[in-house]
Amino acid sequence: MKLKSFQIKNYKVIDDTGPVRVEPRLTALVGRNESGKTAIMKALWKSRNVAGAKFDKLYDFPRDRYPKERSGSQVVTVLEFGLSDQEGATLAELLPMRLGQRPTKVTRITAMKGQTRSPPRSFSSLGWRRR
Repeated sequence: MKLKSFQIKNYKVIDDTGPVRVEPRLTALVGRNESGKTAIMKALWKSRNVAGAKFDKLYDFPRDRYPKERSGSQVVTVLEFGLSDQEGATLAELLPMRLGQRPTKVTRITAMKGQTRSPPRSFSSLGWRRR
């Protein structure tokens, strides 16, 4: 499986990169300081979750949009992987339904769940009753 393209949304300073093709021989991220190059790499790293890192809405969501949009769920990464013929054949065998053709790509979408404020606790919600 090889990464063919990615899209980063709603992460740190990035609202939406749009689809970015990954070329087999050379892909470069070029930009000014503080433009989001490291944020792109960290979002890609977290979406693969190799080290158990998870997206944290309070830390990772764009700060200027957090107060208004924190309760909704937002897509962070869309990764498209190309499959070799062997990988496509193996995946086709594992699927419960027969497709009639081998899959050529897999898309992995990672999202951050919305956060809500917990309601204030009252004595009655703790199991105490007022007399």
